[in-house]
Amino acid sequence: MEQETKIGPNQPNGKVLISTAAANWADGAAPLANPAGHSFAGSLTGVVANAPDITFLAYNNVPPAVPNVQTKSNTKGVIIVSTAARANEGRWIVHTVPGFPAAKTGYNWPAAENAKGHLLICMTIAETQINAIASSLIRAEPFVYYNDIPESEIAGMGDFKKLAEGQTATLPPFTIKQSIKITAAAPIDVHIYSKSAKSRYEFYKKVILKKLKKNIKVWSRRDNKLKGDCRVVERNIRLIKSPAQIGDHATNIEADESNWIVSEPGNIFCFMDKPYAKSQAAEPAMAVCIDQNAIFARFDAIAAQTLQFHKTRNARTKLVPEMQTGPAQNTGKLLASDVPGNWEDGARDVAQANGHSFAATLNDVVGNNNNDVKFLAYNNVPPGIPNVKTKSNGKGIIIIRTTVGQNDGAWIVHTVPGFPAARTGYSWPASEMAKGHLLICMTIAKTQINTIAASLFRAEPFVYYNDIPETETAGMPDFKKLAEGQIPTIPPFTISRAIKLTGADAVPVHIYSKSAKSRYEMYKKVILKGLKKTIKVWSRRDNKLKGDCRVPERNIRLIKNPVEIAGHPTNVEADESNWIVSEPGNIFCFMDKPYAKSQATEPALAACFDQAAIFARFNTIAAQFLCFCYYQITQIRKILDAKIQMVQETQIGPSQDMGKFLASDAPANWVNGAAAVTADAGHSFAAALNDVVRNHINVKFFAYNNVPPGIPNVKTKSNGKGVIMISTAVGVNDGAWIVHTVPGFPKARTGYSWPADEIAKGHLLICMTIAETQINAIAASLFRAEPFVYYNDIPETETAGMPDFKKLAEGQTPTTPPFTISRTIKLTGADAVPVHIYSKSAKSRYEFYKKVILKKLTKTIKVWSRRDNKLKGDCRVTERNIRLIKSPAQIVDLPTNVEADESNWIVSEPGNIFCFMDKPYASLRWQFVLTKIQFLLNLMPLLLKLKTVHNEKLCAIEKAILYKGPAQNNGKLLASDSPNDWANGAEAVTQPNGHSFAAALTNVVGPHANVKFLAYSNVPPAVPNVKTKSNSKGVIIISTALGQNDGAWIVHTVPGFPAARTGYSWPAAETAKGHLLICMTIAETQINTVAASLIQIEPFVYYNDIPETETAGMPDFKKLAEGQIPTTPPFTTRRSIKTAAQAPVDIHIYSKSAKSKYEIYKKVIVKALKKSIKVWSRSDNKLKGDCRVIERNIRLIKSPAQIGDHPTNIEADESNWIVSEPGNIFCFMDKPYAVTIQK
Repeated sequence: MEQETKIGPNQPNGKVLISTAAANWADGAAPLANPAGHSFAGSLTGVVANAPDITFLAYNNVPPAVPNVQTKSNTKGVIIVSTAARANEGRWIVHTVPGFPAAKTGYNWPAAENAKGHLLICMTIAETQINAIASSLIRAEPFVYYNDIPESEIAGMGDFKKLAEGQTATLPPFTIKQSIKITAAAPIDVHIYSKSAKSRYEFYKKVILKKLKKNIKVWSRRDNKLKGDCRVVERNIRLIKSPAQIGDHATNIEADESNWIVSEPGNIFCFMDKPYAKSQAAEPAMAVCIDQNAIFARFDAIAAQTLQFHKTRNARTKLVPEMQTGPAQNTGKLLASDVPGNWEDGARDVAQANGHSFAATLNDVVGNNNNDVKFLAYNNVPPGIPNVKTKSNGKGIIIIRTTVGQNDGAWIVHTVPGFPAARTGYSWPASEMAKGHLLICMTIAKTQINTIAASLFRAEPFVYYNDIPETETAGMPDFKKLAEGQIPTIPPFTISRAIKLTGADAVPVHIYSKSAKSRYEMYKKVILKGLKKTIKVWSRRDNKLKGDCRVPERNIRLIKNPVEIAGHPTNVEADESNWIVSEPGNIFCFMDKPYAKSQATEPALAACFDQAAIFARFNTIAAQFLCFCYYQITQIRKILDAKIQMVQETQIGPSQDMGKFLASDAPANWVNGAAAVTADAGHSFAAALNDVVRNHINVKFFAYNNVPPGIPNVKTKSNGKGVIMISTAVGVNDGAWIVHTVPGFPKARTGYSWPADEIAKGHLLICMTIAETQINAIAASLFRAEPFVYYNDIPETETAGMPDFKKLAEGQTPTTPPFTISRTIKLTGADAVPVHIYSKSAKSRYEFYKKVILKKLTKTIKVWSRRDNKLKGDCRVTERNIRLIKSPAQIVDLPTNVEADESNWIVSEPGNIFCFMDKPYASLRWQFVLTKIQFLLNLMPLLLKLKTVHNEKLCAIEKAILYKGPAQNNGKLLASDSPNDWANGAEAVTQPNGHSFAAALTNVVGPHANVKFLAYSNVPPAVPNVKTKSNSKGVIIISTALGQNDGAWIVHTVPGFPAARTGYSWPAAETAKGHLLICMTIAETQINTVAASLIQIEPFVYYNDIPETETAGMPDFKKLAEGQIPTTPPFTTRRSIKTAAQAPVDIHIYSKSAKSKYEIYKKVIVKALKKSIKVWSRSDNKLKGDCRVIERNIRLIKSPAQIGDHPTNIEADESNWIVSEPGNIFCFMDKPYAVTIQK
């Protein structure tokens, strides 16, 4: 059902139009200001007050009680759902009323809006349609001010999740259309048009007029720039005359807040969220168009006579005690809300820990004696974190009580830097006593903290502590952004942090770091500038950067090579360490990058110690011009109770087994190491790393290394290596930070193992004891250095209130080239089959087949794919041919052809590689880059095994590949247990059961308690007009049954299929086309590897109900599920997995993103396979066969062809695939062989 309420300026009652009785406007039963007795009060009952089973999301550019919000959006509305079991009910309200409705606080119409006209529309919808609404809303960038819809209700609704979390669209498409139906006896079509600010389209003309293809009549406020436009016949924009009448209510555009249009000819009425003004071209906008004759007629009557309507708004908070301290005054002046007539003297000195109002207020902030009090603290000069760079000057605390039934909170704002330190006792900064300060404490309702957060978010405060649980802030998206540090970030690209080592004489450590984008040469532009002293450098160096003595007292002097470290000779050629000392002293810096020109474009980090004894040891080396290599090990000894104590250093020169040791408690000279560093005990670093290389219940750590142990071929510009350790024992605040130069070390939880290759080299290892509370400061610097994190088991409970550590742990570091990438996974089974996944992003500009696949496989490839007339077969390079498979072709007795086949695949020559390609072999230069993903199935004769879900687990189905030829109801099947020939499908693919794919998809199209999945498709079921450059279609399935590690990955070419949880339904229009479907059984633990490739190709995810508990530790899957498609390199990728089978099959997955610009067949596939390829694919008139490079030909398969006894042809076949020559590689391609895939 649908209803509309229109109220004219200065009219207390609205005019109502109901879809079931839309013949005319009816008078509103009561004034809209009344809390009951009219239709909108009824609709909003569960919004303005608590109601069982009713949850909602509300958005408004002028949200209630959140002043001065800055947003380009003008959208206002509410999405309501019922959480009752088996209910599929929802409502969508769109309106024009600012500051309305306030959530859960009672109905309160804004009095100021009575003088204005307003429009309110309520639509009843199925709950399953809210994702389509959200898809349009995120383009309009609404300001969401309330949301309590539980995630269980929106499982598989990726767009709604983005909307609820404020993830507004930053990537194309910039305009979008979604369609829903209003639930009623006669459902009403509603079309939602939206655009983002980046589209730059004038919304009325370039979007609405273009889509409706009719004249439109516009009722709206307008500027003096946009006029009516009658130049194009039947595409006029006509402005409705003002004033006008809504029934017997008068209105005018000056006082009316609503904007709407009607079409000519009818029957379309559109609610517009932006006025008809030039400014909206650069702003987000949305229109809701209802296609119903009766509703249209009412508004068309207004348009004919020039008439309009509308209404809304409100807000509030509360003040408590205020304290002002004058300069050099120990006691403050107090102003209390209950006696605000004059200032009172403070009861005690503000430096005292009790006896005055602020000490009492902060009792549960500085103490830890009340489990029911939680808080978030922010300060531009946070306690214990010196030298923070922020443009914010905000200082304050938000406090709440978590006691059941309590709605108490407080907000303190103040001017005191470095105050208060969280949970460590009251401590007024002594240096602030000489200054005047102001502290204000406001008591608030807990429900108002999101309002505060909405304003604070814009002020970009530096949050240094937060332990407020998420359960207390459900439905508070702005608070979540604030707490997680999702504030806008801007340059500088360099940063410094300072910490103190623990001990009687705490040693200050200054951490300098820079990101790759800074383009700064680290030694000169960061360190020299930061220290403001001459520096002496021990480091490997190139022939470009030299010593520099041009600026007095700012020299860069290179230490003479070779040197000695207390009897150990070393030299820069063999020494992996980089360090500097200052002149004058007392600063020693550990550098993670050598003194070379290359580091100017790379991330880098330095840890600088300001201690005379340590400086003296290194300065002695520098003074005698001994450049030496050593295993410099700064020791942290581990005691059995997990308490981390002292700090030491050990250094070892090239080809030295034992290092030289420098301890903080005896830093006068180097001491010989007690044992060889290769020994697993008896020396300082074996002891320090005891609970890193072995298990300890109370010791957790985070490890990073650009050459991580057990992970070959990592590509990263970072050179950082280190470990951050903490103790999780109750009441302990101990931690350690180790920085070192040893690649592939240490391995986590697998025993101490020094890399044998590194004995011949010099290394430096430094261990620092720190307070656990300081690791966020370290993380803030490491984040800029872009380290490769290979292990982390530090629980989130230990890092609450540490937003920088969270970003670092989750890998939210800036990424840089390479532009292509490959990963390998293994399918589960007795003989696990490796699957290689190749992918590239859009920025790589590589033609995927030749530059990625052909290069990686180093074989000739044969390509089956649709293709354009640009990319041809290529036989110029011997054994690196790209050969196009002749179309039509036969899949045994099934004919197929590249014109009708949606699949793209290749096989290698020589064998055994088969590749599923997600993009055709094509290169259309005028279109955007298309993404690719190749699934290289490294199998003799396609030994795949398919699993589906049954009886709490994924159980085997024999058929692995289904190839359906054009106009064939039954497919041809290739089974894992009989892969030598195609078998006839048991039933038509249109049937809901009786054939392998219906069985495989049983728990995708139907419900199952323990089976969850993620589905993606560029043409998703029931989501019309999706704009995406991806062509990928597939499903990732897992079992959540306890103890199970079963999964499956299905890739296919069928648009609009499968629809989630709604029954098996093969699209009738696809029967006339050829299609390819492949199912692979994999271990659940391998889905992150699959996801790593999929995110490069930017798939459109339309359903996901895999719980986060199943994907813990899978950052790439999380990015895929949340739609975090890559916007930075690498742009191509390769991953490998293995199928689960008695004889597991290798599957290599090649993918590239739209930005790579690679033609995938030639630049990726042929390059990777290093063979000629034969291509079956639709093609344009640009990509041709290419035989120029010997054994790297691209040969086009002749069409028509046969699949067994089924004929096919490329015109009707949707599949694209290739085979290699020589064999045994078959590749499924998701894009045709056409120039479009290149750009």
